[in-house]
Amino acid sequence: MLRKLTSALVLFFATALALPAQTSIWKVSRGGNYLLIGGSPSVIRHKDYPLPVEFDRAVDLAATVYLELDMERLWGRGVHPLIESRGLYHDGTTIDKVLTPKAWQGVRDYAQKHGLPTARLLNRKTPLIVSAIYSFARFDLGAAETDLDAYVYHRAHEAGKPLHSLEPLEHRLEAHLSAGAGHESEWVLAVLEEIKSLPQEVPREIADWRAGNSSLGSILLAEMHGDFPSEQGSVAQQVAERNQSWLPVIDRLVTSPEIEFVLVDTIYLVGPHGLLASLRQNHCRVEQWRPD
Repeated sequence: MLRKLTSALVLFFATALALPAQTSIWKVSRGGNYLLIGGSPSVIRHKDYPLPVEFDRAVDLAATVYLELDMERLWGRGVHPLIESRGLYHDGTTIDKVLTPKAWQGVRDYAQKHGLPTARLLNRKTPLIVSAIYSFARFDLGAAETDLDAYVYHRAHEAGKPLHSLEPLEHRLEAHLSAGAGHESEWVLAVLEEIKSLPQEVPREIADWRAGNSSLGSILLAEMHGDFPSEQGSVAQQVAERNQSWLPVIDRLVTSPEIEFVLVDTIYLVGPHGLLASLRQNHCRVEQWRPD
């Protein structure tokens, strides 16, 4: 989920020769109208390009594209004041005094391994420390400069398709920058432990994403529970709350005569409490989509 906050602007082009296959895009229909909703993995590596051609075709088919956040504003400097206000200490507190010696040593070791002077981290609060760790972990995995959200944004922008967001950017940033309060050291240690398994877990996640494995969301939440039990409640709660806030918007779009393409993180989309299950409960027909 943190990857959206570290996305870059480089555009990759998918091959036009790729063959259609089952992937993480679903057709949601009711009353003769429908939309397409796709899931986005946590990491897209250079080796994962070209992306499934269905994502290009979904953008081409859609009249409007919906992403979780306003990507243009996310990449702009307008959000910097909020990040600096909420993500940094301004009262003389330093992160080495907030974390336990074990957690701070783990941060120091990881930063030094990646050539980052620890002095640059001292005034950062835990969410920005965690973001930095994930950013370096993504680099180690060979993450592409453009993730799926950015790819779809650029594809839609080039095609002249209207782009909308499912929630205000400030709301997401506020939630991210307030995460982990009271559990700072536990969170940092859990993340440092989690990233050790990413070289094995990410290939599996990408394979499941390409195949449209609808159990992936439950797997990801279960892994979070094992990594950080005290943070799991807030993660699961955030998933549930965001799904509930998005559901009326998506439910309204289903009844529109236009075709929309909605893209969200896979963790929100699939699983027993995901958006697809909720849409089925709202009397929608949900089926994996293959372009004609």
